[in-house]
Amino acid sequence: MKIEFLGALNSIGASAIYLKTEESSALLDYGAKTGETPPKPPLSLKEKKVDCIFLTHTHLDHSGFIPLAMKKFDAKLFCLDITLELTKLLLLDSIKISKEEGYDLPFTAKDVENLSKKTVLVDYENEYSFKDIRVKFLNASHVVGSAQILIEHKNKKILYSGDFNK
Repeated sequence: MKIEFLGALNSIGASAIYLKTEESSALLDYGAKTGETPPKPPLSLKEKKVDCIFLTHTHLDHSGFIPLAMKKFDAKLFCLDITLELTKLLLLDSIKISKEEGYDLPFTAKDVENLSKKTVLVDYENEYSFKDIRVKFLNASHVVGSAQILIEHKNKKILYSGDFNK
C-alpha cells in the first residue's frame, strides 16, 4: 500500500490523501484550501486513477472539491448519510458565494446533485469492502456525521482521523 499526501501538510485546508494498492486507488477526502479567493484544490490528480473516495466529514477543507474528483473519475463516494446531505448543502452554498464574489468553481450544482447517484452510504462500526481494501467508519465526535476511517489492506491497518474531538 502506498500513501501520498496531496494537501493539508503544513496548513489547514485542501485535505487529501491518495492511497494505492495492487487493485485499487482511493482518495481520503478532497477538500478546498479555504480562506483564499477562489478556494484552491489539493495537488493535481492529473496522473492519478481514483476508484473510490472516503469522506470523513462535511467541512469544506475536507469535502470542498469532491465534485471535481467525482466528475473526473468514475469513482464511488463512501460516507454517512448526514455527511452527504450536509456536504451537498455546503457545496451548493459555495457555488452561490462564488457567483456573488465573481469567480466560478470547477463544478456545478448539477455535479453536486449527482453525488448521490454514486454514493455508498455507510454506518459507524460496519465494515465495507472495496476491491482489496476494507474500511470501517468510526465516530470522530468532531461534527455530526464525522468519522475516522480505519483502512485495512492485507495485514496492514491505517487510521485516518480527518478531524476529531475527545
